[in-house]
Amino acid sequence: MPTRHLLYLDANSMRCFLWNKGRVSAHGQFSATDEGIAGFSRHVQQHSGDLYTMLVDLVEEGFHYETLPFVRGSDRAAMIERKRGQAFFGSPLSGALSLGRAPDGRRDERFLFVALTRHAVVEPWLQALRAANAPLTGIHSPALLFDRLAQRLGGDVSRALVVSLAPSGMRQTFFHGGRLRFSRLSAGLHQPGPQLNAQCSAEILKTHSYLVGQRLIPRGTRLPVFMLFDEADYAALRPALAALDELEFHPAPLNTLATRIGLRGRTIGSSALPLLLHWMARESGLLQLAPASERRYYRVWQARQAINAAGVLVLAGTLLFAGKLYFDAAQLKDRIDFLQTCKRAQRRKMPNCACCSTPALSCRCRSARCSRPCTRSKPCVRKAPRHARG
Repeated sequence: MPTRHLLYLDANSMRCFLWNKGRVSAHGQFSATDEGIAGFSRHVQQHSGDLYTMLVDLVEEGFHYETLPFVRGSDRAAMIERKRGQAFFGSPLSGALSLGRAPDGRRDERFLFVALTRHAVVEPWLQALRAANAPLTGIHSPALLFDRLAQRLGGDVSRALVVSLAPSGMRQTFFHGGRLRFSRLSAGLHQPGPQLNAQCSAEILKTHSYLVGQRLIPRGTRLPVFMLFDEADYAALRPALAALDELEFHPAPLNTLATRIGLRGRTIGSSALPLLLHWMARESGLLQLAPASERRYYRVWQARQAINAAGVLVLAGTLLFAGKLYFDAAQLKDRIDFLQTCKRAQRRKMPNCACCSTPALSCRCRSARCSRPCTRSKPCVRKAPRHARG
């Protein structure tokens, strides 16, 4: 199996991690400067044959919800591509997340278009990967990872807000109908403390006001908020959250969620980064935002792996066929040896001379055409024909 490199990019630096059998370990950090990008390029050159997956956590991201007619095939792909270009023109790092069909009316299909609108921050790091021909499996966003990860929280997320921390800041992700609808990153709030508790609660209240203004939640209803924090940090933050009557807070311990998704090792602090990286590495079918041109070396790697697998299958089939032929030949040899043994045994049972066991024929003529028994004691002498006597 190839080595998996998990890259985490924020506005300040690029962090590199290794993922192996459910464990996430730090492998390096490079600042967002010319020297840092050059060091990252050398790092990628040294491991150009490994797989890379990037998680981009930036404030500059957009979400656009739209309902489109339900079509299939090439028409659907063309419609999504056209709408994606209209929603985020000039943003190559974008994608469309299908939220299912509407329950009533024409049953149109609902889409959430997501994009990273600040491509200039990501481009230098992508250039380093392209220069090394490194296979990039995809570019992901924390909001898209939470679309599936929130189902493992153990609570009702049909309409809820999930709050998490990462090195880039505090992220608030809103779910409507159990699916992602909106996400917001507050930079700088990466670790709760006595001085940041009030600011964290203010950011949560600000997001609640935005959701009410967009009519995503009815007025006067209590919104469940799942705090994806360490238990000790949540206990310190809870007094500052008590004054928010319109919100209903629920603790979601990081270690509990990490155990549910198979992350090995205990998480330290309230950072959800190891959990997000592990989920990104192990979960398949996640929506990623990289265009096809950025993943071409990954496609080449996949084709090479397919060719190698086909060669192994052909070799295994050849070995199996050769083994069958060898087994058949061994069976045939054993059968021949058995028949030869039986033949030798039958010969030993028979007399040495066949004439000794054959009775003397008492016939007048030795010819086989004579069928009458001969009663003379002397051998019969055949008479000559009459025309030959005189």
